[in-house]
Amino acid sequence: MALELTTDGATEISTTGDAGTSTAGETVLEKLGDHTESVLGSLFGYYLAFTRIVTGAAIDVRVGLNIDISLGYKLAIQAAAVTTVQAGAVTNFGKLAETNAKNIVTDTIMDRTQIIDIATNRIENLKEFGLSRDTTYDAEKTTGETSTEEWAISKSITSGSYSLNCEESAMIVVGGAGIIQVLPTGVAISGPLIEFE
Repeated sequence: MALELTTDGATEISTTGDAGTSTAGETVLEKLGDHTESVLGSLFGYYLAFTRIVTGAAIDVRVGLNIDISLGYKLAIQAAAVTTVQAGAVTNFGKLAETNAKNIVTDTIMDRTQIIDIATNRIENLKEFGLSRDTTYDAEKTTGETSTEEWAISKSITSGSYSLNCEESAMIVVGGAGIIQVLPTGVAISGPLIEFE
């Protein structure tokens, strides 16, 4: 099968070498007409179905505007490494439920600012490590069953009003010897007393 492309008068494209099948006298649009194509890899026209199967490396270079509109079901399966480089402004709008099932995810972010109106996070196990953490809230509420904090040097709480409400007991232990325990029946103080004011 030969391919001929000439510019004698009108553009001619032939896939058999026979000039009788050329497009002389008619443009490509006139040959296609106003109908829907179901051609695999056609260069021009409207597509009813387009199938692209890439078994090797797929490189898409888009230097202009790229619009991807999916009105139906979109399935993306990526089994290898995925690298995304975005040098311009990126805006993602989503109204559908999105599920990303990823086993191991490592993100290295130098600087990030997030603005979230409402967020609900359900985490089975969360571990955080850092050099410092600054948190500012107008109102904070934490509920749960148990809480444990261990600080190697010190912990300081500064507040205009601090209230500790316990149903069973409250205890302050210093060095294993000085103990102040508040129970529903009374207050117990054990350890050497040096001075009362």
